[in-house]
Amino acid sequence: MLSYQHGYHAGNHADILKHSILSLVLARLAEKPRPFTYMDSHAGAGYYDLNGEKAQKTGEAATGILRLLGLDGIPGALRPYLALCERLYADGARYPGSPAVAAALTRPGDNLILMELHPAEHERLKAAMSRDGRVHVHHRDGFSALAALSPPTPRRGLALVDPSYETDGDYASVGNAARTLARRWPEGIVAIWYPLVARRDRETRELKELVAGTSPGGVLCAELCPTGAEGGDWGLYGSGMLVTNPPWKLDEEISEVLPWLGRALAANSGGHSELFWLSQPK
Repeated sequence: MLSYQHGYHAGNHADILKHSILSLVLARLAEKPRPFTYMDSHAGAGYYDLNGEKAQKTGEAATGILRLLGLDGIPGALRPYLALCERLYADGARYPGSPAVAAALTRPGDNLILMELHPAEHERLKAAMSRDGRVHVHHRDGFSALAALSPPTPRRGLALVDPSYETDGDYASVGNAARTLARRWPEGIVAIWYPLVARRDRETRELKELVAGTSPGGVLCAELCPTGAEGGDWGLYGSGMLVTNPPWKLDEEISEVLPWLGRALAANSGGHSELFWLSQPK
């Protein structure tokens, strides 16, 4: 939806879950010498100013990434992502969106394909990535672009799918995109972020049903809920990530990282996290 701008929500608990797991998958891909492709369906602006008007208006980073910076006992697998956040915060209170995380954690031979439809966000993204010759920025709808550009070259790689979910059709579009990618790019990893909003429980269940079984490598599901879903119109009480074809031992790394994030970000006794196989590897 063209009214959505992520600057209001940058660095919140949902970003932390998304970018933590993204960093784990990228690290696993980078363990092998062959190059890989990173695709991002709804890339946003690349970087966000946490001292800017939008971030300050909501204050979501204060209960998100700013709680984690400088903490002791960080799980080893999470250090590259949090070290990036610390550097950028020290250098002008910036927070990395998914393109910036991917650019920092990929190698010279890897390929990055970024899609962003919002005109202003697209211009910011182009400017942010203009000096990186590995990056290809497209001003187009992310869902249609994933289908059109798959399979990418190199064929090893990952697609991140994370729309705003502001429209009723986004849930079905994400599920259909996962199915399309499974047909066109069966060896690809697909990471899907989704919000946990009480009034959208039915759509969330339907999304999981669409994604389950799309990959012979199985589908992992990780959910992080810093607050319990209690009372009234709950809004965004947590979020989740689905990962199809998860790399070897990704589940073990998430099982270490997720409880630590849950404890560090917990807003009350109702907070919790969960990791499970949505569908088992065949």
